Amino acid sequence: MFLVYKPILHRFFMKILSLLATLILSVPELSGQASDFSKDFSPLWNRACDYTLEVAEMMPEENYSYKPTEKVMSFQAELLHVTLNLYGLCSRYIKGEKVQTPDKNKEYTKKELITELKKAFDYVNETLETISDSETREEIKLFTGDYYKKERVFYLMRDHMTHHRAQMITYLRMNNIEPPSYRGW
Repeated sequence: MFLVYKPILHRFFMKILSLLATLILSVPELSGQASDFSKDFSPLWNRACDYTLEVAEMMPEENYSYKPTEKVMSFQAELLHVTLNLYGLCSRYIKGEKVQTPDKNKEYTKKELITELKKAFDYVNETLETISDSETREEIKLFTGDYYKKERVFYLMRDHMTHHRAQMITYLRMNNIEPPSYRGW
């Protein structure tokens, strides 16, 4: 009698497994698929990263220490500041972890600094690829004392990078270097 029911049970379990697989794959948080926020934000983020890298590459290494006045950061310091900020905001406010960051007191070569910047971009990208929509909606307390959703921290990172990239573009122009064309949305 059990032999008669075996094919029926097999079909039943196969249908259950198929249904479970369909459900899991339809929920991004369970399937490992990028969240809707990630899908929307990633292209903007990657364009901003590419633009910043192009600015970093355009400045000759001998001008990396350039700064127009004593009261402002050098070109190198601007890049390092962006790098450290990306690690700090992403690790502390989005991931809630502590990560090893570049030494803020080291004098980097152009190649070393660009490598560190790329690592910071990768760190943020890895976070974007794995964060769920529900995580992006979690509220956290920022250094300002205000509460914001985690997704706002991604926009803060992009805005901060834009601010410092604009300063670096000015440094390029002050050294008679034509900066790369603007990349918008």
